[in-house]
Amino acid sequence: MASEQLSVAVATNFVPVMQRLVAEHKTKTGISARITSGSTGKLVAQVLLGAPHDLFFSADQERVATLINEDVADAETRITYAIGRIVYWAPSNDFGDLSFENAFLASNPSTIALANAKLAPYGAAAERTLSEILEGQHTRPKFVTAENVGQVFAIVATGNSPAGFVALSAVTGNPDVDPRTYVVVPSSMHQPIKQDAIILNRSKLKEQAIAFLNFVRGNQGRQIIARFGYDLP
Repeated sequence: MASEQLSVAVATNFVPVMQRLVAEHKTKTGISARITSGSTGKLVAQVLLGAPHDLFFSADQERVATLINEDVADAETRITYAIGRIVYWAPSNDFGDLSFENAFLASNPSTIALANAKLAPYGAAAERTLSEILEGQHTRPKFVTAENVGQVFAIVATGNSPAGFVALSAVTGNPDVDPRTYVVVPSSMHQPIKQDAIILNRSKLKEQAIAFLNFVRGNQGRQIIARFGYDLP
């Protein structure tokens, strides 16, 4: 029944994983879910305006705290479901076994795409990484800013930028991405991307939402999340 379908708002970086989680959970329980994706900041704005979602999967912890403070989410259901990683992706390069810093310097990009740091935690991580690696550099690349990390992937994939910072989950196991063309950014170069999820107070499917969260943080859910390149909390 469509009325029994969960509505899940999820940050763009986690969409490939969420699609797998939703499919596996439906196989186990029969509960289906509709996915709405976007930058974390944009999704929060929609929730605060009354968007009818049951669950919110953020790319950070701060926006979930905002929803709790605004009394639109149930603090008791809050979980940290993943810790994200970013990669530097430059499709025309072959980085082999180079470290991130050496790969970045070797590629010498004229333009770099990254997500809007004000809307997307992955953009904030990319911005912090760039501030470290470009410190002391006299020449700096131009920046192309996208609303979310999914749009960054599209910009780089279509050749509209020679390089960009995307989610590891977007390239892990992706048949269209050569593993030699990206390098994982050391987590020490930016704040940990701890990602929280929560059930929204307006949900009329609380039991189903709780069951889905329990699946996500259970063994099968954690295995799926790790398979896409996320660290586990």
